[in-house]
Amino acid sequence: MSSASTTITTPRSRHVLPREAKSLREVLYLGGHMPTLAEKRAIYDIMLLVVPGISWYTPKHHFNWCLTQEHEA
Repeated sequence: MSSASTTITTPRSRHVLPREAKSLREVLYLGGHMPTLAEKRAIYDIMLLVVPGISWYTPKHHFNWCLTQEHEA
């Protein structure tokens, strides 16, 4: 009897934000700046316009990331 080797691949369960998008959102907190809600929303809108393939990145993702940055400051 021979045993066949089967490779099982699982789809990625997590999305990865491209470097360009990360750079845009990091601008919000340069030099210890605490952005307003309007600034956070503006960067989010710019990210969606400029960086392709991040339609999965919702306002909830963005504002959760912002909140984490503020807690770490």
